[in-house]
Amino acid sequence: MAAGDRLHNAASRHPRKWEEKNLNKSIDIWEFYAGPFRVIVPGDAKYVDKIYLSYNESKFLSKESKFSKRGIAGYDEVGILNGIVFNNNVHKWKRSRQFVTKILMSKKYHIGFINSSQKIFKEFEEQWDKNDVTTFDFSKWVTWYKAKVTISTVIGQPLYNLHSFDSISKAAAEYVGMLAFLVFVPKIVSSIFMFLFFNAMKKKSIFFNGTVRGIIQKRRDEIRNGSTTNFNLLDLLLITNFSNDSEDYIEGEQPMNDEEIEGNLAEITAVSIETTASALSFLVFNVVKNPLVLEKLHAEILKVFGSDTNSIITYEALESCRYLDGLIKELLRHSNPGPFNLRVLNSYENVGNYHWSPGTWFFVDNHRIMNNPKYWNEPMKFNPDRFLSEEHGGTNEFRNMCKNGYHWEVR
Repeated sequence: MAAGDRLHNAASRHPRKWEEKNLNKSIDIWEFYAGPFRVIVPGDAKYVDKIYLSYNESKFLSKESKFSKRGIAGYDEVGILNGIVFNNNVHKWKRSRQFVTKILMSKKYHIGFINSSQKIFKEFEEQWDKNDVTTFDFSKWVTWYKAKVTISTVIGQPLYNLHSFDSISKAAAEYVGMLAFLVFVPKIVSSIFMFLFFNAMKKKSIFFNGTVRGIIQKRRDEIRNGSTTNFNLLDLLLITNFSNDSEDYIEGEQPMNDEEIEGNLAEITAVSIETTASALSFLVFNVVKNPLVLEKLHAEILKVFGSDTNSIITYEALESCRYLDGLIKELLRHSNPGPFNLRVLNSYENVGNYHWSPGTWFFVDNHRIMNNPKYWNEPMKFNPDRFLSEEHGGTNEFRNMCKNGYHWEVR
């Protein structure tokens, strides 16, 4: 058996630490057990295509993937089947992903996000000057900042109109923890948990005490009565599909109802705060650690925006920031805040040279794939130039990347 095809076993509470300590670079697939569940960890791009996309006997893409499940349970009563990250209902997952992705990738949302982010940053900056702040805990500050930006750009409400930041932060963590528990734990166990603790957790979470649903209902009525829509996710979801003439119209789909919107807003708000804050912390760390990267970033900022710190950042200006774009892509490759992606196999399937049975977990190791020396030159080196063309001073390495060698989005 070739070294690249070996399957290793591990029983560890920390599979990432075990992997880093015990696996040599030639091992590209291994397994461990999480209680009674067999977990397969693919660490090479060659395994990923079949996990994310299924083909029929004629080699055409199938409508339903055998790896579509994102856990082993699902509960309508907590909104799991209305979102994207933990949704096991393929039709509802596709529907939510279609609506949400269309909005998040739209130019109007990007413009609204850029404007809100700048406005909120200026508010923080004024507080620094007012209080003569010279040093602070960046990781803590960036979490506050991202929470405020998220509430503004997703729900469209100022932070002070909701509960305090501490309540939001705590509720977000509890929400994600509860969903993860319900999705990854056998239903017989999670049902007992639901019976004993769900009501208590429901009261603590701002996402389930009527706050978000009340905002949705009020905002829907305001828009119907002629209120101007803003460029936040809630407003854009509410107007999507209102009219076939709208550029946001999605053919063949009815508008999302309040429960679907609430589930997606709650999930995006909760998941995005910590992951984005972590990514920004990794970004600052890697830039400061690499003086040449900092120099190139600074040069591009001066070229595009000039030296006036009060200049307004526009959508068009950001589009011309090629080095910044490469920097963010390299961050997600080098220090991905979501290093794993879980799928559960629905039926018998072959992956690699192995035949897997239904119920097998596949924990796709994004970090190992995107730092694989087979596909990346000096993968442990933080080098945004790999995402730039030679014309723009880069190495053009990304153009030669193998399929699925770079993937970070939730699929």
